Amino acid sequence: MCALQEGRNLYIASSSPHDARAQELAACALPDGFDLELYLVQNPEVTAYAKAHLYDLSAFAQLHAKTRGGNLNYHVFVADDYLLLNPDLGPSVSELCDKKKYSFLKYHYVNHGFYEGRLAHLPQGFNPLIYLMMNPDIENHFLQNDEPLENLLSRAAHHYLKHGMIEQRLYQKNVPERYGHAQIISTPDDFDIRLYLAFNPDLMRAYSQEPWSTCRKLATAHFLDFGKQEKRRY
Repeated sequence: MCALQEGRNLYIASSSPHDARAQELAACALPDGFDLELYLVQNPEVTAYAKAHLYDLSAFAQLHAKTRGGNLNYHVFVADDYLLLNPDLGPSVSELCDKKKYSFLKYHYVNHGFYEGRLAHLPQGFNPLIYLMMNPDIENHFLQNDEPLENLLSRAAHHYLKHGMIEQRLYQKNVPERYGHAQIISTPDDFDIRLYLAFNPDLMRAYSQEPWSTCRKLATAHFLDFGKQEKRRY
């Protein structure tokens, strides 16, 4: 029996308040971070099935997510991931606060991006600079063009989704917690620009349009002029 057919049967069964299974289903929790709008967009067959059988769309979709959602495609929307993978949207949200930025990007994904086949989801904890650090062959290839940081990060993220995931490439690294302090007079021997930028995303945003060679100089100067006094992680 297919997942939708099972969902249909469970939906019908749940209409009876005396049905033990219905009470059990009512107590089931939805997936963490469940968003009905995203679930329906990412799984259009659920919408089609509910409408074809004249079911209440919201109730059927939530029941389906509780019982069979694990068999279908569902990803929580992370605005920063979507923007990283789609840097062309950057100018549209550059002046927006975080709440409005999230709303704009989610609206774009739900109404346009999904149907355009845009990539939208990265593994939790993924950072493109650390991915490059862990895969020097990719880093060396990408850095040849000295392109703007924004493009470099987006290309790294796309590479992981299209190739690195299949190749089981690493994208996380256990790094000791090191912080700047006022007594530092030169960059420490263990200072790494990629990690400094990865741990300080405000700098990544500030330098997003700068070529990588310029980013290296700016990040080093920032650490010595400000980062060490601000006790920033590096």
